[in-house]
Amino acid sequence: MTRKNWLIYLIMAISTCTAAKAASEPNECAWMADVFDLVTSTVPVEWQGHLEGNSPEPAFCASVILGTNDWGSIIEQMQNTPDWKTLSKAQHELCRHSQFYQHRGSSSGVYADYQVFYLYAVTAEDARKLARVFLKAKSAQTRQRRSGQRHQIRLSKARLAEAQEDLPLKQAEFAAVKQQYEKIKTNVRYASLSDTEIAENAKETILRMNTLMDEVDIDRVATEARIRAIQHQLKRVDGNTHLQTPLELQLIQQTIELTGFEAQKLSALKTLEQRNGFITLFQRYADLGDQTRDLQDRVDRTPDWLAEQESRFQGPENVLAPPLAGNRVTIHQLQCPNRYILICIKIRCKTDLPTQFILVNQMAD
Repeated sequence: MTRKNWLIYLIMAISTCTAAKAASEPNECAWMADVFDLVTSTVPVEWQGHLEGNSPEPAFCASVILGTNDWGSIIEQMQNTPDWKTLSKAQHELCRHSQFYQHRGSSSGVYADYQVFYLYAVTAEDARKLARVFLKAKSAQTRQRRSGQRHQIRLSKARLAEAQEDLPLKQAEFAAVKQQYEKIKTNVRYASLSDTEIAENAKETILRMNTLMDEVDIDRVATEARIRAIQHQLKRVDGNTHLQTPLELQLIQQTIELTGFEAQKLSALKTLEQRNGFITLFQRYADLGDQTRDLQDRVDRTPDWLAEQESRFQGPENVLAPPLAGNRVTIHQLQCPNRYILICIKIRCKTDLPTQFILVNQMAD
């Protein structure tokens, strides 16, 4: 056996070609539509997934580069597209048992803001169909999201019109309440206090007045009881001047005290009513201020927001989909690590030759 026979046990030929050059600028991307370019590349990509159960082994990969910030799973939406049923039985098995969809992170170069998606398939035809299913699902997802955004725009327009109508009325109401509130604030008692401190002061006064009225009620009940007792004694000593005079003096004293307690309660009730009215006025003042500011903010900001949102919807409805880089999907053959073995061949001859390493395709016959 010659040296040539020893060196050439197996030869694996790998032909490579580069995919067509992408557009030089991202803004040259076409909007994704039903028609896009399918480019077949002989440059293999490595299988990063795992097989489960009796899942068929993938052999091809569709590489899709989309201008989207949404890279969450879209498998359910893909399964709901009509073209999903056109996939082969083996592909359905792969999709059922194994990870056939992967987000591979951001792209690079002029498409650095785009996201790369890999779709694994058992045949090149399934890879093409799977890419079409994926893009249609992405289009439907985008249109659904855009529909929600359009609904939000309509709601915002309605709220803006309502705010423009309500704002003058709310401003007038707030001005009237503010005038009342500012008048109360001129009281020397509140001159050095902030709005919050004035409200807290009023709340403390309300608490004191409630406590005072409770105490007055207790004293009033006790005084009324003493008056009744004195009146009862006066009836028993009727005609006895010596005993009647001191009792009459006590009755006068207790009656004066009772009148004082009643005056205290009336004063406390008046103060309580004033403070409660002030708290109500303060709360109304604060609420109207917040409402007026919210309406003014909506009137000021909403037009710019609406203009920005509506600018995103220029063009026909059917082009509102994530941009597909170069309007192209690339189909790759798949290089699975478990498809290859490393054969170490030691060449023995008179001259020392290095050990030869040959990568052999296990799947090849």
